[in-house]
Amino acid sequence: MNEIINKVFAIIVTYNSNVKLLSQQFLSVVNQVAGIIYVDNGSKNYNAILDINEHFTTCGKVWNISQISNIGLGKAQNIGVKKALNLGATHILLLDHDSVLEEAFVCNLLYTESKYLDQKINVGVVGPIFFNQETNIYYPIIIKNGIVEKKIIKFKDDVFATFIIASGMLIRKEVFEDVGMMNEDLFVDMIDNEWCARITSKGYKIIVTPTARMSQIIGDRRVNFIGRNMSSHSPLRRYYLCRNSLLMFRFKYVNIFVCCRELFKTILRLFVVLIIGPNRLKYLKFCMRGFYDGILGHKGLCPYLESER
Repeated sequence: MNEIINKVFAIIVTYNSNVKLLSQQFLSVVNQVAGIIYVDNGSKNYNAILDINEHFTTCGKVWNISQISNIGLGKAQNIGVKKALNLGATHILLLDHDSVLEEAFVCNLLYTESKYLDQKINVGVVGPIFFNQETNIYYPIIIKNGIVEKKIIKFKDDVFATFIIASGMLIRKEVFEDVGMMNEDLFVDMIDNEWCARITSKGYKIIVTPTARMSQIIGDRRVNFIGRNMSSHSPLRRYYLCRNSLLMFRFKYVNIFVCCRELFKTILRLFVVLIIGPNRLKYLKFCMRGFYDGILGHKGLCPYLESER
Protein backbone atom coordinates (compact mmCIF):
# COMPACT_ATOMS: atom_id res chain seq x y z
CA MET A 1 0.00 0.00 0.00
CA ASN A 2 2.87 2.39 0.78
CA GLU A 3 4.16 1.89 -2.76
CA ILE A 4 0.81 3.05 -4.16
CA ILE A 5 0.61 6.01 -1.80
CA ASN A 6 3.95 7.14 -3.19
CA LYS A 7 2.14 7.70 -6.50
CA VAL A 8 -0.91 9.59 -5.18
CA PHE A 9 -0.87 13.34 -5.84
CA ALA A 10 -3.25 15.83 -4.25
CA ILE A 11 -4.56 18.70 -6.38
CA ILE A 12 -5.67 21.79 -4.44
CA VAL A 13 -7.09 24.88 -6.15
CA THR A 14 -6.71 27.99 -4.01
CA TYR A 15 -8.85 31.09 -4.41
CA ASN A 16 -8.80 33.79 -1.72
CA SER A 17 -8.11 30.97 0.71
CA ASN A 18 -7.99 31.20 4.48
CA VAL A 19 -4.25 30.85 5.14
CA LYS A 20 -4.72 29.39 8.63
CA LEU A 21 -7.06 26.72 7.28
CA LEU A 22 -4.68 26.06 4.39
CA SER A 23 -1.92 25.32 6.90
CA GLN A 24 -4.21 22.98 8.80
CA GLN A 25 -5.05 21.21 5.57
CA PHE A 26 -1.40 20.86 4.57
CA LEU A 27 -0.50 19.12 7.82
CA SER A 28 -3.38 16.67 7.31
CA VAL A 29 -2.37 15.85 3.72
CA VAL A 30 1.40 16.02 3.35
CA ASN A 31 2.27 12.66 4.94
CA GLN A 32 -0.52 10.83 3.09
CA VAL A 33 0.51 11.57 -0.51
CA ALA A 34 3.55 11.63 -2.79
CA GLY A 35 3.04 15.27 -3.65
CA ILE A 36 0.73 18.27 -3.45
CA ILE A 37 0.10 20.55 -6.42
CA TYR A 38 -1.39 23.95 -5.63
CA VAL A 39 -3.03 25.87 -8.45
CA ASP A 40 -3.90 29.42 -7.44
CA ASN A 41 -6.76 31.02 -9.35
CA GLY A 42 -5.78 34.69 -9.14
CA SER A 43 -6.37 35.14 -5.40
CA LYS A 44 -6.55 38.66 -4.00
CA ASN A 45 -4.43 37.45 -1.08
CA TYR A 46 -2.03 35.59 -3.35
CA ASN A 47 1.09 36.97 -1.64
CA ALA A 48 -0.03 35.51 1.69
CA ILE A 49 -0.89 32.18 0.02
CA LEU A 50 2.42 32.16 -1.85
CA ASP A 51 4.36 32.85 1.35
CA ILE A 52 2.82 29.88 3.08
CA ASN A 53 3.05 27.63 0.01
CA GLU A 54 6.73 28.45 -0.39
CA HIS A 55 7.14 27.43 3.24
CA PHE A 56 5.45 24.13 2.33
CA THR A 57 7.92 23.51 -0.51
CA THR A 58 10.72 22.88 1.98
CA CYS A 59 9.36 19.35 2.37
CA GLY A 60 10.20 18.66 -1.29
CA LYS A 61 6.69 17.44 -2.10
CA VAL A 62 4.95 20.66 -3.16
CA TRP A 63 4.52 22.36 -6.55
CA ASN A 64 2.97 25.82 -7.01
CA ILE A 65 1.23 26.96 -10.18
CA SER A 66 -0.24 30.45 -10.26
CA GLN A 67 -2.77 32.05 -12.60
CA ILE A 68 -3.00 35.81 -13.19
CA SER A 69 -6.80 35.70 -13.02
CA ASN A 70 -9.57 33.27 -12.15
CA ILE A 71 -9.63 30.73 -14.98
CA GLY A 72 -12.34 28.60 -13.36
CA LEU A 73 -12.26 25.61 -11.06
CA GLY A 74 -12.47 22.96 -13.78
CA LYS A 75 -9.57 24.36 -15.80
CA ALA A 76 -7.44 24.86 -12.69
CA GLN A 77 -8.10 21.27 -11.60
CA ASN A 78 -7.14 20.01 -15.05
CA ILE A 79 -3.87 21.94 -14.98
CA GLY A 80 -3.03 20.30 -11.66
CA VAL A 81 -4.07 16.83 -12.83
CA LYS A 82 -1.95 17.05 -15.99
CA LYS A 83 1.05 18.20 -13.95
CA ALA A 84 0.60 15.28 -11.53
CA LEU A 85 0.30 12.74 -14.34
CA ASN A 86 3.46 14.12 -15.91
CA LEU A 87 5.17 13.59 -12.55
CA GLY A 88 4.17 9.91 -12.61
CA ALA A 89 0.97 9.90 -10.56
CA THR A 90 -1.17 6.77 -10.68
CA HIS A 91 -3.93 8.36 -8.58
CA ILE A 92 -5.28 11.87 -8.20
CA LEU A 93 -6.82 13.18 -4.99
CA LEU A 94 -8.93 16.29 -5.62
CA LEU A 95 -9.33 18.61 -2.65
CA ASP A 96 -10.98 21.97 -2.03
CA HIS A 97 -8.83 24.49 -0.19
CA ASP A 98 -10.87 24.02 3.01
CA SER A 99 -10.80 20.20 3.14
CA VAL A 100 -9.01 18.72 6.14
CA LEU A 101 -8.30 14.99 6.19
CA GLU A 102 -8.35 12.56 9.07
CA GLU A 103 -5.55 10.04 9.61
CA ALA A 104 -5.24 7.12 7.17
CA PHE A 105 -7.63 8.90 4.80
CA VAL A 106 -5.74 8.03 1.61
CA CYS A 107 -4.88 4.51 2.79
CA ASN A 108 -8.53 3.77 3.44
CA LEU A 109 -9.61 5.11 0.05
CA LEU A 110 -6.95 3.02 -1.68
CA TYR A 111 -7.94 -0.08 0.29
CA THR A 112 -11.59 0.38 -0.67
CA GLU A 113 -10.68 0.83 -4.33
CA SER A 114 -8.46 -2.26 -4.31
CA LYS A 115 -11.13 -4.35 -2.57
CA TYR A 116 -13.71 -3.69 -5.27
CA LEU A 117 -11.29 -3.90 -8.17
CA ASP A 118 -10.36 -7.37 -6.90
CA GLN A 119 -14.07 -8.22 -7.13
CA LYS A 120 -13.98 -7.16 -10.81
CA ILE A 121 -16.13 -4.09 -10.07
CA ASN A 122 -15.36 -1.21 -12.42
CA VAL A 123 -14.42 1.45 -9.86
CA GLY A 124 -14.40 4.98 -11.25
CA VAL A 125 -13.90 7.01 -8.11
CA VAL A 126 -13.75 6.44 -4.36
CA GLY A 127 -14.79 9.15 -1.95
CA PRO A 128 -15.12 9.81 1.79
CA ILE A 129 -17.86 10.92 4.10
CA PHE A 130 -17.46 14.52 5.19
CA PHE A 131 -18.66 16.88 7.85
CA ASN A 132 -18.79 20.59 8.63
CA GLN A 133 -16.05 21.19 11.19
CA GLU A 134 -17.87 24.28 12.48
CA THR A 135 -21.16 22.47 13.21
CA ASN A 136 -19.89 18.84 13.28
CA ILE A 137 -22.87 17.92 11.09
CA TYR A 138 -22.27 15.15 8.53
CA TYR A 139 -23.36 15.71 4.95
CA PRO A 140 -25.50 12.95 3.40
CA ILE A 141 -24.50 10.58 0.62
CA ILE A 142 -26.66 11.20 -2.45
CA ILE A 143 -28.23 8.44 -4.56
CA LYS A 144 -30.26 9.72 -7.50
CA ASN A 145 -32.72 7.49 -9.32
CA GLY A 146 -34.53 9.57 -11.89
CA ILE A 147 -36.55 12.23 -10.15
CA VAL A 148 -36.16 10.45 -6.79
CA GLU A 149 -33.23 11.42 -4.59
CA LYS A 150 -32.24 9.32 -1.60
CA LYS A 151 -30.03 10.70 1.13
CA ILE A 152 -28.07 8.34 3.35
CA ILE A 153 -27.16 9.85 6.70
CA LYS A 154 -26.14 6.72 8.64
CA PHE A 155 -22.69 5.58 7.65
CA LYS A 156 -22.01 1.95 8.51
CA ASP A 157 -20.95 0.33 5.25
CA ASP A 158 -19.62 1.34 1.85
CA VAL A 159 -22.22 2.91 -0.42
CA PHE A 160 -22.56 2.84 -4.20
CA ALA A 161 -23.52 6.46 -4.88
CA THR A 162 -24.53 8.32 -8.02
CA PHE A 163 -22.89 11.59 -7.05
CA ILE A 164 -20.16 12.89 -4.73
CA ILE A 165 -18.55 16.29 -4.49
CA ALA A 166 -15.17 16.68 -6.18
CA SER A 167 -13.29 17.31 -2.94
CA GLY A 168 -12.08 13.99 -1.58
CA MET A 169 -12.36 12.13 -4.88
CA LEU A 170 -9.62 9.54 -5.43
CA ILE A 171 -9.36 8.85 -9.15
CA ARG A 172 -7.13 6.44 -11.04
CA LYS A 173 -5.05 7.64 -13.98
CA GLU A 174 -6.81 5.14 -16.25
CA VAL A 175 -10.23 6.64 -15.49
CA PHE A 176 -9.10 10.11 -16.56
CA GLU A 177 -7.63 8.63 -19.73
CA ASP A 178 -10.93 6.93 -20.55
CA VAL A 179 -13.52 9.47 -19.40
CA GLY A 180 -11.64 12.75 -19.79
CA MET A 181 -10.87 15.66 -17.53
CA MET A 182 -13.17 18.03 -15.66
CA ASN A 183 -15.54 20.18 -17.72
CA GLU A 184 -13.99 23.64 -18.09
CA ASP A 185 -17.06 25.25 -19.70
CA LEU A 186 -19.04 25.16 -16.44
CA PHE A 187 -16.33 27.30 -14.78
CA VAL A 188 -17.49 26.50 -11.22
CA ASP A 189 -20.43 24.61 -9.66
CA MET A 190 -21.92 21.36 -10.97
CA ILE A 191 -18.57 20.33 -12.44
CA ASP A 192 -18.63 17.31 -10.13
CA ASN A 193 -22.29 16.59 -11.07
CA GLU A 194 -21.39 16.48 -14.76
CA TRP A 195 -18.26 14.37 -14.24
CA CYS A 196 -20.07 11.86 -12.03
CA ALA A 197 -22.82 11.52 -14.65
CA ARG A 198 -20.19 11.07 -17.35
CA ILE A 199 -18.31 8.27 -15.59
CA THR A 200 -21.47 6.40 -14.56
CA SER A 201 -22.72 6.58 -18.15
CA LYS A 202 -19.59 4.65 -19.11
CA GLY A 203 -20.20 1.93 -16.54
CA TYR A 204 -17.96 3.13 -13.72
CA LYS A 205 -19.02 2.91 -10.08
CA ILE A 206 -18.83 5.66 -7.48
CA ILE A 207 -18.06 4.28 -4.03
CA VAL A 208 -18.22 6.14 -0.73
CA THR A 209 -16.52 4.60 2.29
CA PRO A 210 -17.13 5.66 5.91
CA THR A 211 -13.56 4.58 6.74
CA ALA A 212 -12.30 7.83 5.18
CA ARG A 213 -13.48 11.10 6.71
CA MET A 214 -12.73 14.76 6.14
CA SER A 215 -14.07 18.13 7.21
CA GLN A 216 -15.48 20.41 4.54
CA ILE A 217 -17.54 23.58 4.34
CA ILE A 218 -20.11 23.67 1.52
CA GLY A 219 -21.35 27.11 0.58
CA ASP A 220 -20.26 30.45 1.98
CA ARG A 221 -22.48 29.93 5.01
CA ARG A 222 -25.37 27.78 6.27
CA VAL A 223 -28.95 28.96 6.74
CA ASN A 224 -31.96 27.34 8.38
CA PHE A 225 -35.30 27.52 6.61
CA ILE A 226 -38.41 25.71 7.87
CA GLY A 227 -36.25 23.27 9.79
CA ARG A 228 -33.88 22.53 6.91
CA ASN A 229 -30.18 23.38 6.98
CA MET A 230 -29.11 24.67 3.57
CA SER A 231 -25.92 25.98 2.00
CA SER A 232 -25.86 29.66 1.08
CA HIS A 233 -23.69 31.04 -1.71
CA SER A 234 -22.74 34.50 -2.93
CA PRO A 235 -24.78 36.18 -5.71
CA LEU A 236 -22.03 35.35 -8.21
CA ARG A 237 -22.05 31.68 -7.25
CA ARG A 238 -25.83 31.74 -7.60
CA TYR A 239 -25.31 32.94 -11.18
CA TYR A 240 -23.25 29.85 -11.96
CA LEU A 241 -25.66 27.52 -10.16
CA CYS A 242 -28.63 28.90 -12.07
CA ARG A 243 -26.85 28.93 -15.43
CA ASN A 244 -25.26 25.50 -15.07
CA SER A 245 -28.50 23.88 -13.88
CA LEU A 246 -29.81 24.65 -17.37
CA LEU A 247 -26.58 23.77 -19.19
CA MET A 248 -26.80 20.28 -17.65
CA PHE A 249 -29.77 19.57 -19.95
CA ARG A 250 -27.37 19.78 -22.89
CA PHE A 251 -25.39 16.71 -21.78
CA LYS A 252 -27.07 13.62 -23.20
CA TYR A 253 -25.58 11.33 -20.55
CA VAL A 254 -27.18 13.28 -17.69
CA ASN A 255 -30.58 11.85 -16.75
CA ILE A 256 -33.23 14.41 -17.68
CA PHE A 257 -35.15 13.74 -14.46
CA VAL A 258 -32.00 14.50 -12.47
CA CYS A 259 -31.65 17.74 -14.45
CA CYS A 260 -35.26 18.66 -13.66
CA ARG A 261 -34.71 17.97 -9.97
CA GLU A 262 -31.54 20.09 -9.84
CA LEU A 263 -33.29 22.94 -11.64
CA PHE A 264 -36.21 22.75 -9.20
CA LYS A 265 -33.83 22.81 -6.22
CA THR A 266 -31.99 25.79 -7.70
CA ILE A 267 -35.25 27.72 -8.11
CA LEU A 268 -36.37 26.74 -4.61
CA ARG A 269 -33.11 28.00 -3.08
CA LEU A 270 -33.52 31.26 -4.97
CA PHE A 271 -36.90 31.77 -3.32
CA VAL A 272 -35.40 30.99 0.07
CA VAL A 273 -32.68 33.61 -0.49
CA LEU A 274 -35.27 36.16 -1.57
CA ILE A 275 -37.28 35.49 1.60
CA ILE A 276 -34.58 35.41 4.28
CA GLY A 277 -31.29 36.40 2.66
CA PRO A 278 -29.40 39.71 2.38
CA ASN A 279 -28.81 41.63 -0.87
CA ARG A 280 -32.03 40.29 -2.37
CA LEU A 281 -31.99 42.52 -5.44
CA LYS A 282 -28.42 41.56 -6.30
CA TYR A 283 -29.21 37.86 -5.85
CA LEU A 284 -32.25 38.18 -8.09
CA LYS A 285 -30.28 40.02 -10.77
CA PHE A 286 -27.49 37.44 -10.88
CA CYS A 287 -29.93 34.51 -10.84
CA MET A 288 -32.02 35.92 -13.69
CA ARG A 289 -28.87 36.53 -15.69
CA GLY A 290 -27.80 32.96 -14.95
CA PHE A 291 -31.07 31.48 -16.16
CA TYR A 292 -30.95 33.70 -19.27
CA ASP A 293 -27.39 32.65 -20.13
CA GLY A 294 -28.23 29.00 -19.42
CA ILE A 295 -31.08 29.11 -21.94
CA LEU A 296 -28.76 30.68 -24.53
CA GLY A 297 -26.01 28.14 -23.78
CA HIS A 298 -23.40 30.65 -22.63
CA LYS A 299 -20.40 29.05 -20.92
CA GLY A 300 -17.26 30.01 -19.05
CA LEU A 301 -16.69 33.11 -16.95
CA CYS A 302 -19.66 35.22 -15.90
CA PRO A 303 -19.63 38.21 -18.32
CA TYR A 304 -21.19 40.66 -15.86
CA LEU A 305 -18.37 40.94 -13.35
CA GLU A 306 -16.94 44.27 -14.55
CA SER A 307 -20.35 45.98 -14.56
CA GLU A 308 -20.82 45.02 -10.90
CA ARG A 309 -17.56 46.55 -9.63
